[in-house]
Amino acid sequence: MGKPIPSWPRGLSSPLAAAYVGEGETTFRASVKKGKWPPPRKIGAKDGKDIWDRHLLDQTYDEISGLDPAPRRIDIKERLKKCG
Repeated sequence: MGKPIPSWPRGLSSPLAAAYVGEGETTFRASVKKGKWPPPRKIGAKDGKDIWDRHLLDQTYDEISGLDPAPRRIDIKERLKKCG
């Protein structure tokens, strides 16, 4: 990425989401497939664009780092299923 952005948007594209969690985009996409990171949401017209919720990435990062003693990933996935 070129210039640093002043603040991270709530919805992150794949390159931004990867940068946000400190991985390259290819590694990040593979980690999403393996379940390490939450899946994207389709946002926008027609097929939509893959967008990651920064708050879900934060929550998952807290679980991975051990800051969150009560993992909630199952709850997140269940909520995502209900949202469509």
